[in-house]
Amino acid sequence: MIKTHSIALKLSLVLSAVCATIFLSVFLLYFGYARDLLLRNVENQARELLGANVNELNSFFLPIKASPDNLVYFLEHCNLERREIEGLLASLVDKNQNIYGTEIAFEPGAMDKKERYYGLFAERWKGGKSRIGSLGGGKYNYFTYDWYQIPRETRSPQWTEPYIDNLSGRVMMVTYSRPFYGAGKEEGVIKGVVGADVSIEAISAKIASIKVLGTGYAFLISQNGTYIAHPIRELVMNETIFSLAETKGFPELREIGRNMIAGKTGSARVFNLMTGRPAKLFYAPVSSTGWSLAVVFPEEEYLADIHKLNNLLGVLALAGFILMLGAVTLLARSITRPLAAMSDAAGRIAGGNLDTSIPPVESRDEVGLLADAFSHMQRSLKDYIVRLTSETAARQRMESELSIAREIQFSFLPRKLPSGPAFELAAALEPAKEVGGDLYDCFMVDERRLCLVIGDVTGKGVPAALFMSVAKALLKNAANRGFTPDRMLAEVNNQLCDGNDSAMFVTVFAALLDTSTGELSYASAGHNPPVLLSGAKSIFIPKLPGPPLGIRENAVFKLSSLRLSGGDVLLAYTDGVTEAMDREGALYSDERLLAYVSAASGQNVSELVAGLMKEIDAYSKGVRSDDTTLLAIKFLG
Repeated sequence: MIKTHSIALKLSLVLSAVCATIFLSVFLLYFGYARDLLLRNVENQARELLGANVNELNSFFLPIKASPDNLVYFLEHCNLERREIEGLLASLVDKNQNIYGTEIAFEPGAMDKKERYYGLFAERWKGGKSRIGSLGGGKYNYFTYDWYQIPRETRSPQWTEPYIDNLSGRVMMVTYSRPFYGAGKEEGVIKGVVGADVSIEAISAKIASIKVLGTGYAFLISQNGTYIAHPIRELVMNETIFSLAETKGFPELREIGRNMIAGKTGSARVFNLMTGRPAKLFYAPVSSTGWSLAVVFPEEEYLADIHKLNNLLGVLALAGFILMLGAVTLLARSITRPLAAMSDAAGRIAGGNLDTSIPPVESRDEVGLLADAFSHMQRSLKDYIVRLTSETAARQRMESELSIAREIQFSFLPRKLPSGPAFELAAALEPAKEVGGDLYDCFMVDERRLCLVIGDVTGKGVPAALFMSVAKALLKNAANRGFTPDRMLAEVNNQLCDGNDSAMFVTVFAALLDTSTGELSYASAGHNPPVLLSGAKSIFIPKLPGPPLGIRENAVFKLSSLRLSGGDVLLAYTDGVTEAMDREGALYSDERLLAYVSAASGQNVSELVAGLMKEIDAYSKGVRSDDTTLLAIKFLG
């Protein structure tokens, strides 16, 4: 026999486990959602930062490119003398503070047929003014330098790889250069190359000014993957992104390098070279040069806020779970202790011990009403014993039992059915001559869900009525605790089995209707399957397995569901309907019930219930062998 405290313990553990699972699920879902949201925000910020700095670099380099482009125009369309060329070179350096120097280098004999080398340059000198000089000779064979050779051979403008310029005092620089051509008969003949130099220091300062969180940074690579700017100065000009991938044993960096020099935009997870910790790298091309800019976001920094929030949520969840566990334990004990005691008392009373004391209940909820009804029942039964001594035994016993049972039975039926815009309800109960234990109940569990219960207790008379009242109270209590129909039946079954010395049982159909969607979940404890009327067609819903309540402890009940459409009617009934007999002993039958319900299509549920009751009464000629109970609901949608 399961004791009261063991039921409370089981209820506490189950509810605590369910709530803990909910807590954990919500925590994990929130963690994943918050992490994804933060990562999306970081990626958006990174791309905005990257885009803004790419635009700024383009604004930096485009005027530098424009200088040689403009100079080429003059060279190809004007017959310039040396002093005019020198003036143009000096003007370009003076007007653009980002240009370190400019140069013009002619093909052999192109400017002076006697000269193999003929070149001029202007570079920024002390005080910020330009200095003019000659270019070319044995010590500076400009024909062999990339800034001259590559645009000459490709016949297109080019940015060079970083190099150290010996002519300007071993300054690290990159050069934008483009070829120029002759005019007239020499149109299409390369005459030389014009270039504009940019100091690597100026570019590095530009890249270093990009701020990325606390320890993040930006870097710039050339078309061949050479580092042009990086906070680790040793990498500049000395390493490519591919050689670094080999040195660090990081093959993913090689794929990143391929995408960057191919001019693609993207992101990847890498290691921060400054700290050795995980980071997120975002990259985009610099269209004006063909280079690629990247920014590195440290992972521990952009995830710092979410970790703090998760720690706080963890503490709050743990505190909430502890408080909830205590509250659930107290609530479970307060509910199950008086119910178990009354169930035990009901079993003893049903067995004939009318002096059994009813446990006192101070609450004024359904449990308190049940205790009052038990007390009233006990007093009525004792009065019945007193009357029994002064009247004819058999007849008076029957009449007294009928009166008490009727009073008990009808006192537990709903005085007023629930109402709502989404449904209509109607119910009727007609007891037989020997009052039995038919029951029905319908009530709102919360704002959306409506609970429907109908049942039939074995036997007749007071014991059946008493058992019915206990079962009905326990079912309503289980529904109000949030149980699904199958759990309701399982919980009430165990409680009815405890102390059921009289071996009574009850068949029950229990359902929960979501009035906002029409979703109906239901379970059955050996009860007749209800009739579903949809349109003009009526069918029995699938019958579910499950024993009656009160027979076997720890029985398992199956949960099923269906969706009601607007206008659908569900009719639940007891076996007093289909087993009503005419004078020849023929049953009313399932077929007649389906036919009547189909013919009643279009009626409201009150008309359906009242009409079916008259139909049964007419068929049995007013002689009922069993209780007849109907409970109908119409879903309005």
